[in-house]
Amino acid sequence: MFNKSYQCYVQSMTFSSKDDRSLTNITGFNQFNKTDSDVTSFIITGKNVNFFPRNITKFFKNIQHVSIGFTYIEKLTKYDLQQFRKKLTSFMLFGNSKFQFIDKDLFQFTPNIETMEINENKISLVNKGAFSNLTRLTFLNFFDFCHSGSARNRSAVIALTTTIEKKCSELDTDNGPEGTTELPTTT
Repeated sequence: MFNKSYQCYVQSMTFSSKDDRSLTNITGFNQFNKTDSDVTSFIITGKNVNFFPRNITKFFKNIQHVSIGFTYIEKLTKYDLQQFRKKLTSFMLFGNSKFQFIDKDLFQFTPNIETMEINENKISLVNKGAFSNLTRLTFLNFFDFCHSGSARNRSAVIALTTTIEKKCSELDTDNGPEGTTELPTTT
């Protein structure tokens, strides 16, 4: 997913205030002959991260890939992803121990996502229609608390997202995931 992308190695981020969540400065380094305009991937990790920065594209205007892993982020909204608009083509959300909910309009502003991996969070609820705006999504791995499944083509993605929305709105929290779906990988 990120094999042809370039990321700046972020060492620290400064925010105007935690309530605002707006970046005022990013400190890091680029590889030789690379600039901030070459950055196409934004990866945010760490237990000290409890919210998603809102104006990343002020610094990196060409982000196509977002990865959020092993954070304490509890919630993402459509406004968190709005900054990437139609440029975002891949999205990863993994190992976030406090993330439990996917809202129906989370991907409203990012319809060009083609690949997505949502794994090992604590998701117990996915609103109906959460994936409906993702008409280009052709690869989905979803291995989480409420359901597990994988899809490798558009028709399989549609079937899997329908199953996820059904299973993850009827979670029996005493018994963990309600099922696993492995859908065909033919195109």
